[in-house]
Amino acid sequence: MFCPKCGSNVPDSTKFCPTCGALLADEAQQAPATEPQPQPQYQPQQPVYQAAPADNNPAALKVSQFFWLDFLTGIPLVGFILTLVWGFGGDVNENKRNYCRAKLVWLLIGIAVTVIFTIIAVAGGGLAALIYEQY
Repeated sequence: MFCPKCGSNVPDSTKFCPTCGALLADEAQQAPATEPQPQPQYQPQQPVYQAAPADNNPAALKVSQFFWLDFLTGIPLVGFILTLVWGFGGDVNENKRNYCRAKLVWLLIGIAVTVIFTIIAVAGGGLAALIYEQY
């Protein structure tokens, strides 16, 4: 007889299938031995390809926009005001906002370095004046 679950050939006196463990005693009494059910054949599936995402990033700035952005932020007082407006404005392109914030960080670093060098120069000049007065 054949196991109704896995289709393996088992002796008629067996109560359980040695391959899958299915109960065979009731099956042998109720139904005569039949041909095993054919196993479903493996059907390979075709791969599903997704379209590549479009490279139309509306947030990306063009080279000309970066050129004019850099030009306008380089103007002394107007550039500082534009950098503040574009860096912290609500309705501004994300790339422009990040560029202006980075420009403000560099501006603050430049101011800090200038202040430090000015303090060193004044202190050095004062020290030189004191030494010059002593001689």
